Amino acid sequence: MGAAAGGGAAVIEQKLTGIWSAIFGLPCGQVDTDASLFEIGGTSVQAVQLATRITETFGVSLDLADIFADGIAGLTALIWQAVQAGPAEPDDEEYGRLLAELEDVSEEEAVRLLQDLQAAASDDYR
Repeated sequence: MGAAAGGGAAVIEQKLTGIWSAIFGLPCGQVDTDASLFEIGGTSVQAVQLATRITETFGVSLDLADIFADGIAGLTALIWQAVQAGPAEPDDEEYGRLLAELEDVSEEEAVRLLQDLQAAASDDYR
């Protein structure tokens, strides 16, 4: 479930405040958790940076509309819901696409991908 699973919404909010602080150059103590990116004058580049960092940190993807409209408190709730829901189940079309991609993967590449996944999983537990 990623970095936030063990500590709940409070940990998500704390980490998100740190990300927000770094992107917008604000000290953590001066971050208004209710102010949206739009309200603080954030740019589309900063929205993409925030979305990318959220995905990297929490393993979830949020719509850019949510990134612009919600402050830390709202984003925390969205991230928490996504973390609790877990990954979405692929539909039949997605399964077909994934199987087609796998047919083109060599054994060496499959071993490398598996090693990358194992390394990423071990990083989540550190």
